[in-house]
Amino acid sequence: MAQATRKSAVTLSVAQRIEALDWAGAEKSLSERGYAVTDPFLSPEECSALVALYNDASRFRSQVIMERYRFGIGDYKYFANPLPELVTEVRSNAYPYLAEVANQWAENWATMLRSILASTKLS
Repeated sequence: MAQATRKSAVTLSVAQRIEALDWAGAEKSLSERGYAVTDPFLSPEECSALVALYNDASRFRSQVIMERYRFGIGDYKYFANPLPELVTEVRSNAYPYLAEVANQWAENWATMLRSILASTKLS
């Protein structure tokens, strides 16, 4: 049954899969814990296709070796343009949801800072 569910999920577009995520739950977790984990929305095949790009240096504009900056072990890379189509789809479809969360956080911080400033009567 899980495989049937997985196959039907893949027939949905990236936009539909992102829209189906529990964004309210993610925002709540982020506010309460400082992080949020969503359900998977990319198929194993889509993930494998992205992973396969990692060894193709021409697909990336820069690479950060984490040990060099004492950030830990490992590295990460920034895709060069044009971005892979899947990355573009995820970015453009997730952005409105992420921007809403970020804007709410900014408003919460602004409210908190106004309250602190008012209570300390800094001038």
